[in-house]
Amino acid sequence: MAKISSDNLTLEIRIIEKDERGWIQYEIAFLHNGQPIINDSKLKTGDDGPYWENRPYGKIKANEYEDDKFIPVLERALNTDKEQFCWTVEPNFHLAILPYSFFTLFSGDDELLCRSNELIQAENDRELIREIANNRLSDDVFTIIGLMDSYNFHGEDGYSFNGPALIISTTRYKLLQFIEELKREYNDIG
Repeated sequence: MAKISSDNLTLEIRIIEKDERGWIQYEIAFLHNGQPIINDSKLKTGDDGPYWENRPYGKIKANEYEDDKFIPVLERALNTDKEQFCWTVEPNFHLAILPYSFFTLFSGDDELLCRSNELIQAENDRELIREIANNRLSDDVFTIIGLMDSYNFHGEDGYSFNGPALIISTTRYKLLQFIEELKREYNDIG
């Protein structure tokens, strides 16, 4: 399984199989200290239909047809340094990747009141290093936002494009490791 973490929060994506009809099966979890964040009793079960049978505790199931979308979208974010988005076909799990940014609820109008000379020098040094490194550093910040569509919950009859989200701040290097883990899983399913 592929995991990407920030502090004690983890997004876990496991590629289970590619069935005989070409559907890729995933299990996806939002974790805190290795334990599911989503209350399992709220998620659909076999009582909600055969698709939901054997859903692992605290995780959702998702499907994509023929080709994995996560790997190319994550790679495109790394290679272009542009925001990228994707979602699985069934049931919806959304993934957004935001390069060079921390997700924040502060407005862009907020001002930094004071910066030390040391901070200013460190910022200038980093920009020089970035220029030398072809504009990409291993510790560049990326934000990953995973959203579980509310359709995964008991009583929901269709997709809403709403639901709980997990926001992970990470680095270019850790994102690259996550992609490599996903590739290994994808290659293992043949």
